[in-house]
Amino acid sequence: MRITYGGLTLAALIVSVIAFPAPAATMWESACQEVISSHSQDQCDRVKAIGHRAATGPSTGTNENTIWALRKDHRFGAGCETDTWRLADADGHRSAGPSVIFHDQTLNRVVSSASLAKAGLTPETLISDVTNTQRKLLRTKGGEPIPTLKAWLRYAGRWHVRCKVEIKYPPGNPRAVARWVHRFNAPATFYGAPQASSSTTCSQQGVLSMLAVGLKVGLKYNPVCPMSMEQIAGTGYSYVSVIRPTATQVQHAHAHGLRIGTSTGQDPDYWTTLVEMGADFIIAPHPGRLTTWLR
Repeated sequence: MRITYGGLTLAALIVSVIAFPAPAATMWESACQEVISSHSQDQCDRVKAIGHRAATGPSTGTNENTIWALRKDHRFGAGCETDTWRLADADGHRSAGPSVIFHDQTLNRVVSSASLAKAGLTPETLISDVTNTQRKLLRTKGGEPIPTLKAWLRYAGRWHVRCKVEIKYPPGNPRAVARWVHRFNAPATFYGAPQASSSTTCSQQGVLSMLAVGLKVGLKYNPVCPMSMEQIAGTGYSYVSVIRPTATQVQHAHAHGLRIGTSTGQDPDYWTTLVEMGADFIIAPHPGRLTTWLR
């Protein structure tokens, strides 16, 4: 039986479909996949994108290290890197109060002049001299409040943002911090650089105090206090951040069970180098750009 459709037989239609199949769907490649030498999807996917100071850059104004910036990391699908200091206590004793999320030692770069005046502070005031009552009056130049460490962990847990919290000044009660991490189910770790207190001694006390209460910790490598990857792993660190790591350092870190990465700017050429050498994380000021480049 022959069925004709506009002059074509059914048999002819079938032959045309077989002879000219529909084009295959194009496989999507990220910018990372397009430029790395191996063109491996896994090699780009395994690298964790982390927002420096949660999220910085012109698009965020000076709202770095705020809950607003943490929410941006959540929306980008990135992790966060931030810093913690201690405020003064209610009597004004320096670094004796609650821990907060902040980057600089002084207030001038980030905090608005109007809120400084309201709190009775100056741009040169140290964050460690600010009381909690004064903190509540302060706003960034972008209009956001300065969060406490406890609030940060609460929202990191709510949005499940993996955060590396650099210890600029250790919390007064590490056990309380550990309880917050567990209560809020916050995927947070703590890291910091050893400080050279003398020509022969490099103190890691701030970070190790967090390790002592069962928290996951990392090391911000300080060349003034050199350590081998074997020593870093043996101390109990889980990861290490190194300024411009080499391929050899990456290999040695992995050989000792450490994850390794670095803090860098907006340079895709250098991102490519890091991915190809096997870095595990990249900390960048514009996490949205980095995640788009990787994925």
